[in-house]
Amino acid sequence: MAVAAVYRSAKANQTSIEHDQVTEVYTIIEGSGTMVTGGKMANAERIRADDPTVEVLVGPSMRGGALENGESRKVSPGDMIIVPAGVPHWFSSIDGAIRYSVVRVDPDKLLPAK
Repeated sequence: MAVAAVYRSAKANQTSIEHDQVTEVYTIIEGSGTMVTGGKMANAERIRADDPTVEVLVGPSMRGGALENGESRKVSPGDMIIVPAGVPHWFSSIDGAIRYSVVRVDPDKLLPAK
């Protein structure tokens, strides 16, 4: 397991991501936006194995553009979203900025112990 606090600005470049083996649980703390899960990832590319995103944060993953035919939901403080391994996801919009905690479930112990 890993736990992180994340801040995202609406001004930042938003991309979709899909993790091969790590499940994530998001809890929205502050702000709001629209999260999309599932569907097909446009322009999907494997993230290099030596990228810090893979080595430290989420293990082997794909990154891409918008998700086609995914499920959109408005999220706000108190909402929890469970994203199983193998499910693409992204924030398609953020209202100003958003803060959330993320618990990463890593049953295969891919991520470094800290």
